Amino acid sequence: PAKLYLPANGVGPAPLVVFSHGLGGSREGYSYLGRYLAAHGYASLHLQHRGSDRALWYGERLALMDEEGGVELWDAGRAKRLQVLRAHRSVVSDFAWSPDGGRLITGGADHLVKVWDARSGALLKTLERHADAISDVSVSLDGQRIFAVGEDGSYSLWDLRSGMLRATLAGHEGAAFAIERTEDGKYLLTVGRETRFMGLGLMPLYSLTLYVWDAASGQLLYTLKTEKEREREKEKGAEIRDYDFDPAKGRLVTLHPDEIRLWELGASPRLVRIIPRGSRSLQRIDLSPDGDRLLLTPEGADAELLDLRDGAGEGPRQILHDPRGRGRELVGADFTPDGQRVVTSSLDGTMQLWDARTGALVATMAGQPFSFLDMSPDGRYLATVNADPAEQLPLVLWDLRAGRQLRTAPADTRFRSLRFSPDGESLITATEDYSAKVWDTGTLRLVRVLEGHKQLVSRVAFTPNGQLLITGSDDGAVKIWAAHTGRLLWELGA
Repeated sequence: PAKLYLPANGVGPAPLVVFSHGLGGSREGYSYLGRYLAAHGYASLHLQHRGSDRALWYGERLALMDEEGGVELWDAGRAKRLQVLRAHRSVVSDFAWSPDGGRLITGGADHLVKVWDARSGALLKTLERHADAISDVSVSLDGQRIFAVGEDGSYSLWDLRSGMLRATLAGHEGAAFAIERTEDGKYLLTVGRETRFMGLGLMPLYSLTLYVWDAASGQLLYTLKTEKEREREKEKGAEIRDYDFDPAKGRLVTLHPDEIRLWELGASPRLVRIIPRGSRSLQRIDLSPDGDRLLLTPEGADAELLDLRDGAGEGPRQILHDPRGRGRELVGADFTPDGQRVVTSSLDGTMQLWDARTGALVATMAGQPFSFLDMSPDGRYLATVNADPAEQLPLVLWDLRAGRQLRTAPADTRFRSLRFSPDGESLITATEDYSAKVWDTGTLRLVRVLEGHKQLVSRVAFTPNGQLLITGSDDGAVKIWAAHTGRLLWELGA
């Protein structure tokens, strides 16, 4: 099968461009390029290769949790609900798939971890150890072990096949909320949050705790906070305020009150560098997708870029400063998904595009103030919407490569959120008229309206393969839609 885009004039021969989709794609891919080429006198032929097309995703499982302890299993390729698991007596707080997709592991507020056969839905094992609700579950890359985290900071390591408890880990003093894993599967990084109260007014201060474990044995190798630092933070406040992690390089950066620390994780910690924080208070730190650069976002001032490739010295420090933007208050900064650019946004709605390697200003994109933004997965587009109750401002699409506004779509109601599809060809927005709207990225043409919620739609998302759309509303309902047709498939809650 194929899809052919012909030049608009349709007279005489025309140059032909042939598109071959990537693994798991289809002839519907790059449709915006087909239309563009046809409008400029080219014929564009989009092939679909049976055996390597989107049929590869058929049979891929999707798990959806509800608030009553249930988990629904879906065939994400065919948008078909397979079965409902009555998994836990109360809320399912987290789940994870085994690497081969054959097992589903769920953790619940009922303190239990359960192992399910993802094909038949049969309950295989119930793992009981924790004295508090489960906050996180993870499976090792080799599919042999389950790692579970309790809201009380406790950890347990289980053999997936036998269900035997391998280790009980005495971990964080406070709640644990994240598990990171190195790409080679050797080490686990767990992140928790401790709360301390300072002064006569008992002001709460929060500190992150980071523990590194041997993924095979469950042995705690070390913590990135010494006892001396624990005592010091009783006087100074939060010791670790933010972190970011690169699983491929095993590289970790931590933000402290007066400095930034660069670590390389292994059997023992290697502190590669201590970087002075500078004179400004920092909100967050972010590693570039390749882990070679660090973006520092201060409170209201210019963002900074650090080159981390020189492990011995501090490396060049680049301030993303535009002298024409005096008085402009920074509210956010992030790398584009390809890591080639940095996008900064200001309170007045101005966005600026910077070269992530040189720190040079590429473009200033002056627009309207916005409440939500999203970048396409390939880093080409950025979309913004505004939720200001006093105005109805349009949906705006920006070209991040050219650094300019492409087009707008008028709003007949206020927007609440937005998301690009995994292939970047569609955009979904949540609006205050109780609907969600799907837009074609190339033309910003409204493709379809998803209606049926009884209150404001507050959350929208695509599944990772782009086959399903998920909308969440203030009415408590979650609706699942077929992305290509807009057909309502199932509703959870409400």
